[in-house]
Amino acid sequence: MKYLNMKPITKSALLALSLLLSLSLLLIGCDSPAPEGDGTEQNADGNVTYTVTVLDPDGAPVPGVGIQFCDDNGCRMPMTTNSEGVVTLTEAKSNFHITIVGVPEGFAKDSEEYHFGDAFELTVTLTAE
Repeated sequence: MKYLNMKPITKSALLALSLLLSLSLLLIGCDSPAPEGDGTEQNADGNVTYTVTVLDPDGAPVPGVGIQFCDDNGCRMPMTTNSEGVVTLTEAKSNFHITIVGVPEGFAKDSEEYHFGDAFELTVTLTAE
């Protein structure tokens, strides 16, 4: 039996594969219909929709911001704001907060964590760098 002479995967190759997988999953989710309702009530599955809107200092939407939803059970896979500066998560009602894991060049975040409190919608305004 012959063995393949395989080289170990480098960290940069692993990172590239991870990013490619994340982008693929994000693109697959883009074809999903928008959830019904405004997120303030549970849907038929018992879930609610959490919505984050990211704006620049002038109130314009900021696409491409990395957002990670976290609760007492841990953090979800990071997501990226769309062209309208919006990202949503539909899950069972929980005590969610978000962490901004990446901002486009020229912007900075004001805080490490942003909390929803009793609301299901959150607006974050970035500062100019």
